[in-house]
Amino acid sequence: MRTTLCTVAALFALSSPSLAQDVGVPACDKILKVYETCVIPQAGAAQAQLKTAFTQMRTNWIQVAASPEGKKSLEPACLQTSEQMKTQLAAMKCAW
Repeated sequence: MRTTLCTVAALFALSSPSLAQDVGVPACDKILKVYETCVIPQAGAAQAQLKTAFTQMRTNWIQVAASPEGKKSLEPACLQTSEQMKTQLAAMKCAW
């Protein structure tokens, strides 16, 4: 499980922050909600590391979504990320 969590943290190195702030892209916002409400609480000792990755992920996605072109590119990227997370984190039984 630790390896999977580290993989997810690395996957989100290009992600965003503010726990209450949406990105404005439905697929990305869904990932952030699941990550915040299901993944991080189950992370145990890796929780602090995952919170940092989560914050970076949200911040980056918000910056990308600031332009129309960036926002358009995020939807398919987040859909793909969501599918990867479903597989990588299946043991956590989070609702994706």
